[in-house]
Amino acid sequence: MKLILRFIFATFIMAAISISAAYGQANLTFSGGNGTPLSITLNQSVTYTINNSNCTASIPYFIFDGVGNIFGFETLVSGTIAFSINNGTANPIEVANSGIAAGAISADDVFVIGDTSTSSPSGSTIVLRAGTITTTGNFAGAPPASRSYTTFITNDNADRCTTANGVAAPAATTTSVTSSADPSVFGQPVTFTATVSTAGLGTPTGSVQFFDNGNPIGGPVTLNASGQAQVTTSALTVGNHTITAQYAGNVPAGFNPSSGSLITNPQTVNKASTTTVITSNQANPVGTGVPITYTATVSPVAPGAGTRTGTVTFFRNGTPVCSNVAINASGQATCNITFNVAGNYNITVQYSGDTNFNASSNNASPFVQQVLGPTAAQLTAGGRIVTVTGRGIARARVTMIDSSGQPRYALTNPFGYYRFAEIQAGEVYIFTVSAKGFQTEEFVKNLNESITDLNVVLNRP
Repeated sequence: MKLILRFIFATFIMAAISISAAYGQANLTFSGGNGTPLSITLNQSVTYTINNSNCTASIPYFIFDGVGNIFGFETLVSGTIAFSINNGTANPIEVANSGIAAGAISADDVFVIGDTSTSSPSGSTIVLRAGTITTTGNFAGAPPASRSYTTFITNDNADRCTTANGVAAPAATTTSVTSSADPSVFGQPVTFTATVSTAGLGTPTGSVQFFDNGNPIGGPVTLNASGQAQVTTSALTVGNHTITAQYAGNVPAGFNPSSGSLITNPQTVNKASTTTVITSNQANPVGTGVPITYTATVSPVAPGAGTRTGTVTFFRNGTPVCSNVAINASGQATCNITFNVAGNYNITVQYSGDTNFNASSNNASPFVQQVLGPTAAQLTAGGRIVTVTGRGIARARVTMIDSSGQPRYALTNPFGYYRFAEIQAGEVYIFTVSAKGFQTEEFVKNLNESITDLNVVLNRP
């Protein structure tokens, strides 16, 4: 009696085993044919335990059910698919045919592969090793579909030789990692994506743990339907980071563990850029002697983020006025300045930077502080022009010249009185008095308040 290893094709309606290779299924790939040799690849080794006493020692044959009657009797094959019994010598697969001599399985449904001489006792453990076999002659038809097969052992009498299906070796996996931004800057969210794959043996399931320089980034992340897992972090410090991912594997589902590294390792994190601006607590312009509080605000430039530290120095027309002022948790620092001289002043600030943020300043757009001097009061000045006898001189001409050289004129009334209005206080004025038949007089007066007794006595020549 022959011992038979039977592979049952997963049908299309059995979606769970026809779409992907799961643990306990033998994944087979067919290629060639159409007038060329046909190749059959077993992608995973399969282990069987014979535990039915009805299965006597015999030559094992590996049967694929559902392919159809594709081979004649004992078509010769050669290649690397082999089997071993109880860890013994590997025995190559030598022949393939359709149907079984005893007729237990219809020749229209199956083809069989095996060797020609090796027998195995009941109670044996048989391992069908992964590899490829190819027909020694051409195969006229198209190759069968590549699928996963449930596998177990029978004999010619269709006795089940195993109480459980054969167990396919878990598929080898590979893990790769990519970064959403490399290089990145401090505070920038970076998403790492791990992709776990097999060599055509289905999509792995399970979880992935990401690591930064060997330290976990969060907890394990479950793979999605595409075999991918992602983690996003904004906590990467400035410098280089070795990013890795460890796939835990899912042996019951048929997938071995694996690990991988970021393909662009290391992840480079640079300092984030900053901007620095100044505001004032006073409307512009201000008068001299008014205290002004300037606030410098240091902000990160997106996508950078985080708390800035360090100091700022305030400058007035390039000269430091508040040096090395520490910024607070909001990135702000203040400086108080009082201006005693009118004019325009460029107020700038320089941020020192820190371990995570670059230095910056507002030098390109300084805050222009306008300072105005005190406003002069509007004065009046006047008096009387008289003769030596005290008689008022009518129509005498009084000229007043200000510090800019601008003259103003007034004529005395019939009683000798004159008056100037809207005079700027705090300036020096030159007065000249002339009248027909009298000598001209000139005097200088510093006017700080209104005056009504600027009297002048004119003499005859």
